[in-house]
Amino acid sequence: MCSSLPYACQWSSENWSCAYDSIFTAFFSMYCQLDINMRQNWGSKNVCAMLLRSLFDNLIEESEASIITSASMNASCNELRNYLFTCDAQ
Repeated sequence: MCSSLPYACQWSSENWSCAYDSIFTAFFSMYCQLDINMRQNWGSKNVCAMLLRSLFDNLIEESEASIITSASMNASCNELRNYLFTCDAQ
């Protein structure tokens, strides 16, 4: 389990990512504190929650393998941002 976050998203002046980065990192931090049953329940709510669960679980695996980086945090946040943009466009 990820008891501390060694990395976080890095702000980009190209896409003004600060709000997304902050929310993503806060939710990831909360997710890390949940037990396995609550994590499974989290992902059962809707498509966006399932995506978050998948992204967070991948980041936790990277963290446990000591291969997590700011780049992987950014990539996950960007994937969520792209998903939300697509939803908003529909």
